Amino acid sequence: MTDKQHTIANVLRASLVAAGLLGLAACTAPGGPASDGRSGEAAAQVERYDVTAVRTVQRRLNALGYDAGPVDGIPGPSTRAAISRFQRANGLIADGFASKQVLEKLSLQVAGTE
Repeated sequence: MTDKQHTIANVLRASLVAAGLLGLAACTAPGGPASDGRSGEAAAQVERYDVTAVRTVQRRLNALGYDAGPVDGIPGPSTRAAISRFQRANGLIADGFASKQVLEKLSLQVAGTE
């Protein structure tokens, strides 16, 4: 990796933290908030994830060709499937959750395309 790519990766990693993307792993993990439009308590949990962070992940997955669906900020089935495809392609456990490892690899790959 070139010095420029390292710099870009470091900036992107810092922006992940600043944008709260590392918290996305918790909001999309098993037992995390609902993302399927349910009402009641499950609907209240939907507000716990960072819409801007989810949009960033969706945008990055789409840019890399993983088809996360519309960039709508909802970590729904299309986003989870795209994360799983990204994980499989990168030798990670394909569980569909945006772990810290997924987010870091995603940032590095997007940096490599710029």
